[in-house]
This record gives sequence, C-alpha cells and structure tokens, in this order.
Amino acid sequence: MKDPVPGGHRILITDDNEAIHEDLRKILTPAHGLDEEIAGDEEILFGTRTLQARPFRLDSAFQGRDALRLVQDALRQGDPYSMAFVDVRMPPGWDGVETIRHLWREDPDLQVVLCTAYTDYSWREILENLGDSHHFVILKKPFETIEVTQLAHALTSKREALQESRRHLRELEEEIRHRRDTERDLVAALDAAEEANRCKRDFLATMSHEFRTPLNAILGYTDMMAEDARQLELPQLLPTIGKVQLAGRHLLELVSDILDMSRIESGRMAIQKEKVSVAKLVQEAVALAAPLAAKRGNRLLAPSHGAPLWIEADEARFRQCLLNLLGNACKFTAEGEVSLEIAPLADSGRQWIEWTVRDSGIGIAPEHLPKLFRPFSQIDSAITRKYGGTGLGLAITQRLCHLMGGDIRVESTPGAGSAFTIRIPAAAAALPVSQEREQHHVQP
Repeated sequence: MKDPVPGGHRILITDDNEAIHEDLRKILTPAHGLDEEIAGDEEILFGTRTLQARPFRLDSAFQGRDALRLVQDALRQGDPYSMAFVDVRMPPGWDGVETIRHLWREDPDLQVVLCTAYTDYSWREILENLGDSHHFVILKKPFETIEVTQLAHALTSKREALQESRRHLRELEEEIRHRRDTERDLVAALDAAEEANRCKRDFLATMSHEFRTPLNAILGYTDMMAEDARQLELPQLLPTIGKVQLAGRHLLELVSDILDMSRIESGRMAIQKEKVSVAKLVQEAVALAAPLAAKRGNRLLAPSHGAPLWIEADEARFRQCLLNLLGNACKFTAEGEVSLEIAPLADSGRQWIEWTVRDSGIGIAPEHLPKLFRPFSQIDSAITRKYGGTGLGLAITQRLCHLMGGDIRVESTPGAGSAFTIRIPAAAAALPVSQEREQHHVQP
C-alpha cells in the first residue's frame, strides 16, 4: 500500500498491525497532521510560524521481508527511504531487530524508529544485535503524537543533512584531486621550463666561449693589418680594416654580455666584495667614458676629489655597471651634458653611497620604463635601429647591483634626459663628498 502524495521524504512503516499504519498515517499526512495545526495556532497567537508542515510519502509493509523488498526497490529507483518505523513483534516472520539488520545491509544510512510495547529485548541485547549506531531510536508504545511528528522531522532532516554532507565531501575530494592534478601538471611544466632554461644557459655559455677565441684572434689580426697598412703607406685600406675592427668589437661585446647573463641566471657569477676607493673608480670611469662623450660632442662632468670614501663591492663588476650607464648616457645624448654624481646617505640603519648618471638626452617614455631591465628587451625598434644595442646592458647592471647588495632605479622625461641611480653599500662611515664637478670634455 503506497501513499500517492508527491514530494517530501519517504517513510516506510513496518508493522503487522494495520491500525498502527492508520495511526501513523493520520499523524504524518499533511491534511491531518498535528504539526500543521500547531503551526496554525502558533501563527494566530504569536504572528509567526516556526514549525512547518512537511509532506511525507508513506509506504506500508506488514512483514520484515516485505519491508526489505520495498527498500531494495526504492534504492534501484534512486528514491530511497529517509526513515522507517519498525515494530519489534511481527509474527510469524522476522522480528524488528532482525528486520533492521537486513534493511541496513541494503541502506546503511536508513534512519530507524524501533517501536515496542514490551520489553522484548534489553538495551544490551539491542546493542549486541544492531551495534552502537546513531541511526536508530527506540519509541515505546503507546506513543504520543508529538513524539512521532518530532522524530519524523528530525530523522528525515538528519538523513538529508547526512547525504548533503557526503555530497559536499565528494565535491571537496574531487576539487582536491583536480588541484593535485593541476599542481602536478604545473610542477612538470616548471621542471620542463627549468630544464629548457638550463639547456639554453649551457648552450649560451659554451657558444660564448667558442666565439670569444676566434673573435679575439680576428681583432688581433686586424690590428696587425692596420699597423702594416700604416707602415706600407696604404691609407686607403684603413677604413675597411676599421669597419672590420668595429664589427668585431661589437660582436665581442655582445658575446661577453650573453656570457655574463648566462652566468648570472645560472648562479655561477662569482662576486668578490672588497673595499674599493670611490675616487679611484671615478678617475677610471671618467678616463674610459671621455672618448665616448667626445664622439657625441657631450660634456662629461664628474665630482672633484673630496674626503676619502669607500664602497664594498666587486671592483671589476661595479666598474662594468658604471660604464654601462655612462656609455648609454653618452650614446643617447648629442651635444649635451652627461654627469656623474655621488652622494653618501644613511637609510634603514645602513650607510650607502648613491651613484647617479644624469644626461640631457632623448629620455624615456613612462610606458617603456618597466621594460628597461628585461633581458633582450628593446623599448623602441626605431631607437634600436638608430642607436644600436643588445638589450642586455641594463639587465646585467641591475642583476650585478643586486648581487653586490645594492639596487638601481631610473627617472626619465622624454626629451629632457634620464637619471640612473645605483645604490651600493658603503664600506666605512660615509663622509661628505665635494659636489664641485670637473668638466672632462667640452665640445669644440
């Protein structure tokens, strides 16, 4: 016998007494249920309604085996029972405890109310037969209407909550599996990328060494050819030889930059920090940069000798950084001014010295500034064609500054010039430096 009411939780009544079925049906059917009456009275008295009548679909079985068949059918249909009222005494077939054992083998989550009017089993015997389960309660006959109603709502809601929590758990497990798969794929991709980078660095380092040896030989032979041409009074050969020398030196600089970058990226760049004289570095930088400034008709200004001042850095690598900045400033400035400024300062409890290379050249647009320190990055193809360059100088300079414990920053205005500032740790207490600048080249 089945109830045709659609929707709601399914409840199975298993009892050999047909009157019990009728009593439970009157209590749990919405049209006659006490919960709706209580809810109506509550709304009249208090203007609120907290207990909502919920429709239940009721099925009846008069023996344990019949109940088992109904539970099996419900599971096959994908519409299982939420709970069951099971009587203890149901002769001549299974009793209630045996019936529950069979039902739980089919549906372990079925919530059960074990109904009894007699002490057929002790509590210990029930636990020995059914185990210490949280899926059943005992209801003594004769039962109260409110008890039946509360148990029906509570146990069906419990079954629903249990199923919902399991759905969430499955979703979480699926999400975890998905994330683990994604993480595994990302790790594999990262490993592949690192391997590709390693191969690239090894290739660049190997090929750079292979290129440097023949290039140095070519430059050496062109120097000999130029000297021979001058001794043999063949000046018409000097321009051609000069072009070969210029191209060779440019290629050698490119190879050296690639080798430096590969060493830095692979962590094989050796930095030897030592106490270095600022005055010595200024003197050497000016001597090396003066011809570059003269070639473009620029004035090169540098601080005059002041009190002794020292930095803690790799002398050769810092000189390389400084010359990169001075060379760029001279290259992008024509008939203007390139200056080197030095300023000691204290910041974050440490002593620093800032080296600023300032020019009055073409400047850099704001949108191009983020790309300045990226390897092989050219901010403007037209500028690159006009002025040349590999896009490695500033990238190497930044990384060398970091390796020496310093940093570099830039400020620039298109058409008004640029200022690159290197901050490097001071090796001793910073003393004031004379800001009087010497002019090392004046445009004729």
